[in-house]
Amino acid sequence: RIERSGGCVVLGRVNGRLAVSRAFGNKPLKSCVIPDPEVLSQQLTQVDEMVILASDGLWDVMGEDVAFQTAQRAINEGKGLKGAAKALTTLALDEGTRDNTTVVVIDVSSRSGASRAASAPAGSAYLQQTPDIDRQSLNRQHSSPVGGSPAGSPAPLNLHSGSGEGQMWLGRLQSSPAGGSPAGS
Repeated sequence: RIERSGGCVVLGRVNGRLAVSRAFGNKPLKSCVIPDPEVLSQQLTQVDEMVILASDGLWDVMGEDVAFQTAQRAINEGKGLKGAAKALTTLALDEGTRDNTTVVVIDVSSRSGASRAASAPAGSAYLQQTPDIDRQSLNRQHSSPVGGSPAGSPAPLNLHSGSGEGQMWLGRLQSSPAGGSPAGS
């Protein structure tokens, strides 16, 4: 599809630059990429603890096991979801990512209220972004905690990021009843 539209794939990247072939907002490669997302639905179970949504700036330099262990360690150290997201972006930079990095850590655990209170309310999420790929970007990061819902009641998670001067709407996650599929926008 990329080659038919006049592009090429070099080192697994569109025209040697973009790591994904489904994207929007990239004017130079607009003719080579499509905005249609590839969607995967996964039913969460009682043993699932968190969901880590991240850009290729994270996944280019670490696997899912390292990401989970890093986030879990931060939460166990009392740093919560904010600390988990920050630990992941910091580790991506330490591992030499050459791309900006966005990480959202969502608590989906069924821990008891007492152990959950130590990290975040049920259904909470935290977004961490690095606007640039240099170390100084960590001092300018745009991040914001995201509210949750009372234990046991599915509610949407509004994901947004802001610097205090303005906020950027990123979307909404809706937890679904057992057997249903998650809805998002």
